[in-house]
Amino acid sequence: MRDLIVASKNEEQAGKISSVLLRSGLPVIATCSSGAQIIGAVDRLSISSGIVITTAMRDMTFSEIISYLPEGFEILVLRSSHDGYLELDERLMIISFPLRGFDLIGTVLMMCDVYEQKKQKW
Repeated sequence: MRDLIVASKNEEQAGKISSVLLRSGLPVIATCSSGAQIIGAVDRLSISSGIVITTAMRDMTFSEIISYLPEGFEILVLRSSHDGYLELDERLMIISFPLRGFDLIGTVLMMCDVYEQKKQKW
């Protein structure tokens, strides 16, 4: 299972998302409220792969965040369907609000499975 980092500029929202994931047995290793905190958590914990589950940050775009993360990281973007244009990257996946817990969990598990399949081919 991959390590998960949950981030939202709204700390209460990040806590709720983390709780849903933890109750399902998924390994949330950090909760952040800024892009800089995401990068700092990855550096501090010395992890080379994982999934960042995040809403929009005030200090960094999704493209900026992914550019600072090791190649083994992906970002699951949680956003409203009317939030406008988002520059896509092969390491970004998007899921729209409103969001149910089982949709979030299913998407994270699918991302983990796809990563494991790719890893076996390497």
